[in-house]
Amino acid sequence: MRLNTADLLKGVAVILMVQVHITELFIEPSFAITQVGRISLFLGGVPAAPLFMILMGFFITLYQKPFSANIKRGIKLLIWGLLLNLGMNFNLLLNVFFNHWKVDPLPYIFGVDILFLAGFSVILITCLNHLFQRNPLILALLAFLPAVLSDLMPIYQGDSEFMRYLLGYVISHDSWSYFPLLPWLGYSIIGASAGIVFNDYERILIKRSFLVVIPIALVILFWNYGFNISVNLFAYYHHGFQFFLWALMFIIVLVAAAWFYDQSIPDTNFIKKYLMWTGRNVTAFYVFQWLIIGNIATYVYKNESPLLLPVWLTSILVITSLLVLLYKKVKLKMKSVKELSKQLKHV
Repeated sequence: MRLNTADLLKGVAVILMVQVHITELFIEPSFAITQVGRISLFLGGVPAAPLFMILMGFFITLYQKPFSANIKRGIKLLIWGLLLNLGMNFNLLLNVFFNHWKVDPLPYIFGVDILFLAGFSVILITCLNHLFQRNPLILALLAFLPAVLSDLMPIYQGDSEFMRYLLGYVISHDSWSYFPLLPWLGYSIIGASAGIVFNDYERILIKRSFLVVIPIALVILFWNYGFNISVNLFAYYHHGFQFFLWALMFIIVLVAAAWFYDQSIPDTNFIKKYLMWTGRNVTAFYVFQWLIIGNIATYVYKNESPLLLPVWLTSILVITSLLVLLYKKVKLKMKSVKELSKQLKHV
């Protein structure tokens, strides 16, 4: 089963991630304090990573894959996270080790990017879903716990580098700990709760869609608060309970808008087709865009004019899309070869 609205949202989320990665790594720092720069950072905030994590949790419980399959998937994402860190920082690491650049390589190797969060989240949600027997209410309540703990738990202040990097995946204020489990695990858990509810009560939810007026009102009422946290990268990556609530309200509005767009625009529309295609290939798209941006950033780090942002964004989207197409063709070819090999063994 495919859900067009979810594919649209995943496509939007990963494209917004691409543009904010370019802003953060390519464009001159002064751009971030302009109104356009702040909008760029905002678009790369709640409509990107939080939305993506909610959708990931949603599909974990919607599809109900076997326990072992989800655990294996989580482990694979952790491995991919480490490999992606090495790949996206390949140029930088080469210069550190062979050209003796005075840069600490550890934050680039073990930096907590979203694939690590995704891997741990898949494993933990699978266990919680099994433990509480697909109870959406319990999961929904547990979803708020990571954000609450993010406000309450102390940050490690010791001298052990090992502990600092280990706890960076749980809770940290280090610049390289972008997506620690506290508070970010909450988004995927609330998505998992939504997946169970949607699976059982899809028609009722659609009939009650008018209730979206409440989240719209809350988003507007606390707009300045949510916007200001979103454009402050430290506050955004290490936010607490209040912003978590605002982000959930904003995402409900986004989901409603995407559903309306999906119902109103024909599937033959180019933009809609591209967004859905990107959403269906979101993991590969995410990996390729980081491999490109990360390695280019070694040479252009925060030196590009803001006027070049649209050029960089268009170029990287085109190149990434072509690489994803090539990857899919190679993957399909390898699958055909394996199937043929199996058939020949039985001849």
